Amino acid sequence: MLFVRSEANPILTVADVPFVAPLCQQAEARSLVACPRNADYWRYLLTGPSAGAFEHKPYQIIETPPGEPAGYVAPQLEMWGSLFIINEMETCAGLARAVLPTVLRALKALGEAEARRQGREVTLLYFGFGSEHPAFSAAPDLFPISRPTYAWYMRVADLPAFLRQIAPALDARLAASPCAGYTGELLISQFTGGLRLVFEKGRLSAVEPWQPPQDGDDARANFPPLVFLQLLFGLRSLAELRAAFPDCAVKDETRPLVEALFPKQFSNVMAVGG
Repeated sequence: MLFVRSEANPILTVADVPFVAPLCQQAEARSLVACPRNADYWRYLLTGPSAGAFEHKPYQIIETPPGEPAGYVAPQLEMWGSLFIINEMETCAGLARAVLPTVLRALKALGEAEARRQGREVTLLYFGFGSEHPAFSAAPDLFPISRPTYAWYMRVADLPAFLRQIAPALDARLAASPCAGYTGELLISQFTGGLRLVFEKGRLSAVEPWQPPQDGDDARANFPPLVFLQLLFGLRSLAELRAAFPDCAVKDETRPLVEALFPKQFSNVMAVGG
């Protein structure tokens, strides 16, 4: 049996960081886009925000009856209507199913106590750490309601430089795809501007700005302004974007390459206010 640390000493402290930091990295590894936390960042999260600040979260250590740490949870004290929100929950490997029933009961009690303090009523525990969290597959019967992903606001100041930065990841995706070893170029139009990606034997060798001609059909992939970012960051698949935006157009012979380079992938960016 496992439980949230007793009320005598309920809150995670800086002394617990060596234990929780690897668990946080475990969560980051599941996410294509993540906000890494170093020791200074953890110290700020635990000691910086004042008690009344939105960023303040009473991180709770999960312990075994003998007092061994088994994981942590991060409830949010600011409620959304009648929802009591839990932003993070990580456990040691193999303990998710064993931890959940007891931790959910503890979170229910914590949520009810916080709702009373605020003069509210809590009706639901809301887990805001993304659909790919192992808790949902470990115990789907304990999470009867799900909500679709909310919104992302994505902007990149220098797309060619960013693509050059992530070239090793793109090369690895290409190597594991039917397009392995591809040599050629990929012209991506965003109507008012574009990108030229050059590949040599399956490796991205150059990325540069490219201006699509006004009356030409040179682009192998066309996206309305800013829509390509949804593909780049894995938020939507190419098929989803083509269904949502009729002016997304990718030539048939180019589609396998684009899908190999930019697959849909899960992300959960846990920042200070996340």
